[in-house]
Amino acid sequence: PTAVKLSIYYEAECHQSRDFFNKQLWPHWADLEEGVKLELVPYGKANHTEYDGQWLFQCDHGESECLANKLHACIIKKLQTHPTKMIKCIKCLMTKKDQLSSLSDCLNEIFLKAETDKYWECLLSPET
Repeated sequence: PTAVKLSIYYEAECHQSRDFFNKQLWPHWADLEEGVKLELVPYGKANHTEYDGQWLFQCDHGESECLANKLHACIIKKLQTHPTKMIKCIKCLMTKKDQLSSLSDCLNEIFLKAETDKYWECLLSPET
Protein backbone atom coordinates (compact mmCIF):
# COMPACT_ATOMS: atom_id res chain seq x y z
CA PRO A 1 0.00 0.00 0.00
CA THR A 2 1.00 3.59 -0.62
CA ALA A 3 2.13 5.58 2.40
CA VAL A 4 0.14 8.66 3.33
CA LYS A 5 2.18 11.86 3.42
CA LEU A 6 1.92 13.57 6.79
CA SER A 7 3.34 17.11 6.92
CA ILE A 8 3.76 18.65 10.36
CA TYR A 9 4.55 22.34 10.62
CA TYR A 10 5.76 23.24 14.09
CA GLU A 11 7.87 25.64 16.14
CA ALA A 12 10.86 24.33 18.07
CA GLU A 13 10.11 26.33 21.23
CA CYS A 14 6.31 26.30 21.16
CA HIS A 15 4.65 24.54 24.10
CA GLN A 16 1.87 23.15 21.90
CA SER A 17 4.44 21.76 19.46
CA ARG A 18 6.37 20.19 22.34
CA ASP A 19 3.18 18.63 23.67
CA PHE A 20 2.33 17.30 20.22
CA PHE A 21 5.72 15.58 19.81
CA ASN A 22 5.80 14.18 23.33
CA LYS A 23 2.16 13.24 23.88
CA GLN A 24 0.85 12.44 20.40
CA LEU A 25 3.44 11.81 17.68
CA TRP A 26 6.08 9.85 19.62
CA PRO A 27 3.70 7.60 21.60
CA HIS A 28 1.89 6.61 18.39
CA TRP A 29 4.84 6.55 15.98
CA ALA A 30 5.29 2.76 16.11
CA ASP A 31 1.69 2.37 14.87
CA LEU A 32 2.06 5.05 12.17
CA GLU A 33 5.56 4.34 10.91
CA GLU A 34 4.71 1.80 8.20
CA GLY A 35 1.86 3.74 6.61
CA VAL A 36 3.18 7.31 6.81
CA LYS A 37 5.77 9.28 4.88
CA LEU A 38 6.60 11.95 7.44
CA GLU A 39 7.58 15.51 6.56
CA LEU A 40 8.59 17.71 9.49
CA VAL A 41 8.78 21.45 8.86
CA PRO A 42 10.27 23.47 11.74
CA TYR A 43 8.92 26.80 10.59
CA GLY A 44 5.49 27.26 12.16
CA LYS A 45 4.56 30.90 12.60
CA ALA A 46 7.90 32.24 11.36
CA ASN A 47 8.19 34.96 8.74
CA HIS A 48 10.98 35.57 6.28
CA THR A 49 12.08 38.48 4.11
CA GLU A 50 14.93 38.96 1.70
CA TYR A 51 17.20 41.87 2.48
CA ASP A 52 20.35 42.72 0.58
CA GLY A 53 20.64 39.23 -0.89
CA GLN A 54 20.14 37.41 2.42
CA TRP A 55 17.11 35.81 4.01
CA LEU A 56 16.10 37.14 7.39
CA PHE A 57 13.81 35.13 9.65
CA GLN A 58 11.56 36.25 12.49
CA CYS A 59 10.23 33.52 14.73
CA ASP A 60 7.20 33.62 17.00
CA HIS A 61 9.27 32.91 20.12
CA GLY A 62 12.33 35.00 19.23
CA GLU A 63 15.84 34.46 17.91
CA SER A 64 16.54 31.38 20.04
CA GLU A 65 13.60 29.66 18.35
CA CYS A 66 14.95 30.59 14.91
CA LEU A 67 18.24 28.88 15.83
CA ALA A 68 16.42 25.86 17.25
CA ASN A 69 14.27 25.65 14.09
CA LYS A 70 17.45 25.71 12.03
CA LEU A 71 18.96 22.96 14.19
CA HIS A 72 15.82 20.87 13.69
CA ALA A 73 16.10 21.45 9.91
CA CYS A 74 19.65 20.05 10.05
CA ILE A 75 18.49 17.00 11.97
CA ILE A 76 15.68 16.44 9.49
CA LYS A 77 18.07 16.83 6.55
CA LYS A 78 20.57 14.34 7.96
CA LEU A 79 18.10 11.81 9.38
CA GLN A 80 15.21 11.93 6.89
CA THR A 81 15.83 8.33 5.87
CA HIS A 82 15.70 7.30 9.56
CA PRO A 83 12.41 8.83 10.76
CA THR A 84 12.35 7.08 14.13
CA LYS A 85 15.79 8.43 15.06
CA MET A 86 14.81 11.83 13.67
CA ILE A 87 11.64 12.04 15.79
CA LYS A 88 13.39 10.72 18.89
CA CYS A 89 16.18 13.30 18.61
CA ILE A 90 13.78 16.20 18.00
CA LYS A 91 11.53 15.02 20.84
CA CYS A 92 14.57 14.94 23.11
CA LEU A 93 15.60 18.47 22.13
CA MET A 94 12.10 19.78 22.69
CA THR A 95 12.21 18.64 26.32
CA LYS A 96 15.31 20.78 26.98
CA LYS A 97 15.38 24.42 28.01
CA ASP A 98 18.47 25.11 25.86
CA GLN A 99 18.20 22.96 22.76
CA LEU A 100 21.52 24.01 21.22
CA SER A 101 23.55 23.02 24.28
CA SER A 102 21.59 19.74 24.49
CA LEU A 103 22.40 18.59 20.95
CA SER A 104 25.18 16.21 21.98
CA ASP A 105 23.05 14.59 24.70
CA CYS A 106 20.12 14.08 22.33
CA LEU A 107 22.34 12.67 19.58
CA ASN A 108 23.74 10.31 22.20
CA GLU A 109 20.21 8.96 22.78
CA ILE A 110 20.13 7.79 19.15
CA PHE A 111 23.78 6.63 19.20
CA LEU A 112 25.08 9.47 17.00
CA LYS A 113 27.03 11.55 19.54
CA ALA A 114 30.21 11.09 17.48
CA GLU A 115 28.55 13.04 14.66
CA THR A 116 27.76 16.15 16.74
CA ASP A 117 30.24 18.28 14.75
CA LYS A 118 28.41 17.53 11.48
CA TYR A 119 25.21 18.95 12.94
CA TRP A 120 27.01 22.07 14.17
CA GLU A 121 28.51 22.55 10.69
CA CYS A 122 25.03 22.33 9.22
CA LEU A 123 23.64 24.79 11.79
CA LEU A 124 26.36 27.33 11.01
CA SER A 125 26.05 26.91 7.24
CA PRO A 126 24.44 29.80 5.35
CA GLU A 127 22.58 27.22 3.21
CA THR A 128 20.42 26.02 6.08
